[in-house]
Amino acid sequence: MQDLRRVEQVGNRAAVTVGNREQPFTHSVAITRTACGFGGHRVWFVCPACCARAGTLFAVGRILACRSCHGLAYRSQSFGAMASAFACMFRHMGKLGPGFTKPKGMHHSTYLHLLTSAHAALMPASLLVDSHMQNVWSQLHELGITVDEGLGLAKLPTDCLQAAPMPQSKKPPLGWLSELSD
Repeated sequence: MQDLRRVEQVGNRAAVTVGNREQPFTHSVAITRTACGFGGHRVWFVCPACCARAGTLFAVGRILACRSCHGLAYRSQSFGAMASAFACMFRHMGKLGPGFTKPKGMHHSTYLHLLTSAHAALMPASLLVDSHMQNVWSQLHELGITVDEGLGLAKLPTDCLQAAPMPQSKKPPLGWLSELSD
């Protein structure tokens, strides 16, 4: 995407200059206004590609258009289910005080709402983590690696250790290992 250089309003159009300093280019874009609820108005660009109202236009190459015309997505739309659940949980938990305490000045009903929302977001996140770990454990089991779920310790099969012998060298690879052997 290109950098915005300048926007100048000329009647019902805007002259939008984008690009780098060496090669700027200017688009003439129609603008429209909508009335706000408490008076005044809001100014919108009219997308040159689809004629829809847009608050932001994006320049990809030399084409200036709205987000949907360029096929651009928000960052959160690329999250998987687990990342989305954790993002929701952390968003709610970030509004709470240390140790999930009620911040000073927050209404008790707001505090309870944030706690229940964080807990509701935690449940699908924990279920997704559990299912992911079950997949990891089954893949390790297929490789012959046993995992003690309680301690999180893994035991490698002996044939894996014999198949990849450690290279012999005259000096240890890291300095702190030689201090431990003394």
